[in-house]
Amino acid sequence: MNSHETGVDRTRGGAPGGGKLKGLWKEYGSQALIIVLGLSAVVVVQGRFLAGPHPLEGLPAPPFTLPLLGGGELDLAAHLGKEPVVLDFWATWCPPCREALPVLDRVAGEFAGRGVRFYTVNIAEPPEAVAGFLERNGVGLPTALDGTMAVSELYTADYIPQTVFIGRDGVVAKVHTGVLGADTLRREIDALLAPAADAAAGPGA
Repeated sequence: MNSHETGVDRTRGGAPGGGKLKGLWKEYGSQALIIVLGLSAVVVVQGRFLAGPHPLEGLPAPPFTLPLLGGGELDLAAHLGKEPVVLDFWATWCPPCREALPVLDRVAGEFAGRGVRFYTVNIAEPPEAVAGFLERNGVGLPTALDGTMAVSELYTADYIPQTVFIGRDGVVAKVHTGVLGADTLRREIDALLAPAADAAAGPGA
């Protein structure tokens, strides 16, 4: 089940007329985030659960290309079908994201050298703001910049943080929304690394 234990709805407006954050982005550019916060147009969701799995679970991960903070690019297609990938969608203005990101960074360090690729995907913030946040919090994960929110839309990242676990076969194995503890992260990553036969047999086989 896909849980919003602590997540921020980035899509629904709370001001008169509501509307999606993407609409504000198109009209106001990077100032949209400030406008949204000023109008209390994000909703913090606690203790809420979705009725079913995320729509991407069990489907091939959509390929995309985004610039990386500091230079270079993330071409997801280069990894799909070759190695497991973990994507984390986030923003600095999202309190649960600020809580979750250092935990992911620490757990990613534990899996260094084991063939898992970790990337964070920042949603529509200026690179200098993203770099400053990561430096202040000691987070060293490669960070892709989704300046237009196109990839966030592609991955239906309506609530953030959203963590996407992609298997070696390029299929989305699991999507979690909200703050993940270190133990949950380790369990999901171990599942990505499990031999195909063991994964198919399930626990206790």
